[in-house]
Amino acid sequence: MTRGGGGVSAPSFGFDLPHFENLFKGEFVTQAIPNLANLDIEFLLDRSGSMLTKDCAGGKKTRWEYGRETMTALAGQVQTHDPDGITVCVFARLVRTYDNVTTGARIDTIYKEVQPAGGTDTAKVVGQRLDAYFERKKAGKAKPLCLFVLTDGVPDDEAELKKVIIQASNRIEKDEEIAICFVQVGKDEDATKFLKELDDGLTKQGAKFDIVDTLPIDEIENLTVEELLVKAFTD
Repeated sequence: MTRGGGGVSAPSFGFDLPHFENLFKGEFVTQAIPNLANLDIEFLLDRSGSMLTKDCAGGKKTRWEYGRETMTALAGQVQTHDPDGITVCVFARLVRTYDNVTTGARIDTIYKEVQPAGGTDTAKVVGQRLDAYFERKKAGKAKPLCLFVLTDGVPDDEAELKKVIIQASNRIEKDEEIAICFVQVGKDEDATKFLKELDDGLTKQGAKFDIVDTLPIDEIENLTVEELLVKAFTD
């Protein structure tokens, strides 16, 4: 994802961002920590049947198990800086929403409450969360939104997901209003190709801003939540 039509456009954290190659230095991360409560952070967790595929951690863990460990740890970091908690949506063809999730332990419990089954209606859950953002914006209550979408595969309706993201991009005034970070778990090559298109190709298909970033799950394990947010909003 390249923000601002080829340059780096910084989110409004309340201070000036350094040049992009310095974004991950400790001084910047320290500055960013107190400002995480000024963002709305949401986790969208794919629970489609293919999440039972065992191709993570050298074939020792399913995508569901591996994703559970990673997102639980990430939520634990968020709670340190945002006591109000995050919104978590678990989706296949239906969507289950949990508001004000404040601990990594709660994420772990959510994973225990549902089991992988069904298809991958990513367009529905992303659309719902974007609609909620625009409702808050209309009421003057919106914060910059970051959606972390943990998924393993191509959505049921590729065209609809692209349409939802493009329409949202065209409704915002600044690209730092919304960031959508797709985190791929598993080794599905078709998913990798499609997510790359979301990351790099939507401005060529009518999106005003590039609001999508994509990462393999292995990469986010080496980043703090602050670093992930900076990457999501500026990469």
